[in-house]
Amino acid sequence: MKFSPVMRGILAAARQLAAAAVGDVALLLHMDGTDGSTVFTDSSGTGKTVTNRGTSGSTISTTNPVFGTGIGRFDYNPGGLIVTPIDDFNFAAKPFTIEAQVVMTSFNADTPQPLFSYTQGQQYSPIQLRIPASNRILLDVAVPDSGLWLYNAVFDQGVNIPLNTPVHIALVGTGTQLRLFINGVEVTSSIGALTYTRLADSQLNGFYIGWGGVLAYGMRIDEFRVSKVARYTANFAPPTAAFPNPGEPEPVVASFDPNRRGTGFTLSDSNLTATATDVEQYAQLTLPKTSGKWFAEFGIASTVSNGYGAIVIMDSAGTILAKFDGYTDGSSLGQGDVIGAALDATAKTVGFYRNSSFQRTAALAGNGPFYVGVGKFRGDGSYDFRAKLTVANLYYALPEGYKAWDGTGGRPDAVPYRYYKITVTRTSSSYSGINEMEMSEQPGGANIFYPTMLTTQSDQYESRTFSYAIDGQKTNGHAGTALSAERSSWSSGPPYVGTVDTGGSFAVSELRLWAQYGSPERGPRSFTIHGSNDNSTWSLITSVVDGPSFSDGFPNVYRIATPIDVPAEPSNPAGPYRYYRLYMTSNNGGYGGDYTSLQEVELRNLVGGSDVTNPSMPAYQSDYYGPGDNRGAKAFDNEFNNFTSGSWVSDGSPAPHWISVDLGAETVIRQIALWMQAEQGHAGRSPKDFVLQGSHDNSAWENIQAFSNVTGWVVGTPKVFTINV
Repeated sequence: MKFSPVMRGILAAARQLAAAAVGDVALLLHMDGTDGSTVFTDSSGTGKTVTNRGTSGSTISTTNPVFGTGIGRFDYNPGGLIVTPIDDFNFAAKPFTIEAQVVMTSFNADTPQPLFSYTQGQQYSPIQLRIPASNRILLDVAVPDSGLWLYNAVFDQGVNIPLNTPVHIALVGTGTQLRLFINGVEVTSSIGALTYTRLADSQLNGFYIGWGGVLAYGMRIDEFRVSKVARYTANFAPPTAAFPNPGEPEPVVASFDPNRRGTGFTLSDSNLTATATDVEQYAQLTLPKTSGKWFAEFGIASTVSNGYGAIVIMDSAGTILAKFDGYTDGSSLGQGDVIGAALDATAKTVGFYRNSSFQRTAALAGNGPFYVGVGKFRGDGSYDFRAKLTVANLYYALPEGYKAWDGTGGRPDAVPYRYYKITVTRTSSSYSGINEMEMSEQPGGANIFYPTMLTTQSDQYESRTFSYAIDGQKTNGHAGTALSAERSSWSSGPPYVGTVDTGGSFAVSELRLWAQYGSPERGPRSFTIHGSNDNSTWSLITSVVDGPSFSDGFPNVYRIATPIDVPAEPSNPAGPYRYYRLYMTSNNGGYGGDYTSLQEVELRNLVGGSDVTNPSMPAYQSDYYGPGDNRGAKAFDNEFNNFTSGSWVSDGSPAPHWISVDLGAETVIRQIALWMQAEQGHAGRSPKDFVLQGSHDNSAWENIQAFSNVTGWVVGTPKVFTINV
């Protein structure tokens, strides 16, 4: 059983938005793989390199994993993993969380090996955690630049790590304090007001996991995660499933409530089979999440005839508040059908859908919590309901900040455009090959492109113009593909750009891409979509960074502006101010770092909304590069590709530098997006530390929000910051 189109849209939207900003996860090792493998893969989406120090000391084991299909085995020297680059692990006085599922098969009190460390040895390691015994954990914190220990804390109160038993260990830094949790229970309230200072990069040669000394020891590690936030500030329930990859809703399998199983109702948690006879009745499911916004979806794997089943929303007493059934709301439910509920417990509403069709919305009485149930609608004894429900798509928590589907069309602030442009900045090949590109105004809707529409392209291989991307041929890899010229390197070469003139006006909700048939590695992995009404001024619609790979003959589907991908507005936006200014105190240095530059700046009054600036607005700057006339206005001209005369560049003097814009009226800003100068190799010019400021008179400036250590700039990919002051 596959997900319904509705659920696929939920997942696609979450993954797509997370691709542009991976978020707070710096490292995620599921430790899955084949038995005996020495390859460990980072699933955080940040591109970390994980190097195994030994061919026998650190391996994947498929024996008794905590979650998933494997667990890391760290038994012998040389062993351990080295993770680079290290920028995300040099926390300074910033919050962080390092956590893992740990299984100890033996202890070595004389040479306790660290769960994690920062260097080979202890001379510079700012934080190191070791496990010498079942009732003891050692936490070492170094004095920066000294080789001395500030703390050599011994935790032996409340520590219980039995042999051969999974234990969740979490070390949390709040910025000034370190807190240690064992299975969700804090073993110390605090070890003091500790400032853990960033060390010089030359002192850190990697982030080490399970690094061993000369003696063999027994440690298994599963689900190792490093976050750039303090996830736990009080006791918590330890994880009961593998950590989700960034951007993916977390699946939770519910169980039947033994107190809510009606007479004559046979239920089985093992395969989620429900059978009801004789009377109308329902079985309630116990859900770990009963507030906020979430989706419940049931796939019918098999039914008997006349299977008039139902999905219901109940209160804690089992009273039915709303329901959707296969009799009143449609024909009987059969094998392959999917029924679902999209519930907003805060707004007290629920929307029901069947397969890809929205049915109706219902209001919920009471204040919750609300529960979901399944059962039989008719009570005359002639209609039996027996369904095996598929576990995989039983229940999904909707990512916070996204609204449940109400059956309406595209996002309210979606803007219609005549021209659409794709800018490809990376594939898994030296070419970009698009067999077909489709867009639709509704998810799964009709394609807006026709073969007769006019197209342009930045370059091409032989005669493979971008017109081949809209010719309707999805499997003709030779004569039906828009193919770029060969790139020696996507990081140093120009992007591939293709445009389509629809001749009309369309507010799109979905993008579908087919890679070149026979060469799926040429499909776009990183790209942006822009829209325009004059083929000159372009507005960003969506951005994908390191997106999924392609399969021959199958499209990758990207939701652009569906109802489910509307982020909630921050509670504390900026302003309103008439004037906004970026005050930059440092850039990223290195090659090209004598100057500071930006290709484009967008100010948005809605999260994910349209840019409120336009090229006609007055703009100012502290200084600019005279020979290219690279004034501050160039950062607001909607020119995303012309790096010579379409970007703001400083005059080469030391920081600080600033650029500002006059919006003409007092305006609230909830999000900003910044593009680096569109010239490969010049990421060093991009701002690293800066402040967003506001003014009512273009004279007195107020600090709104500061941003620090902004690194990893990529041509064509914006850095997006949501304002929350």
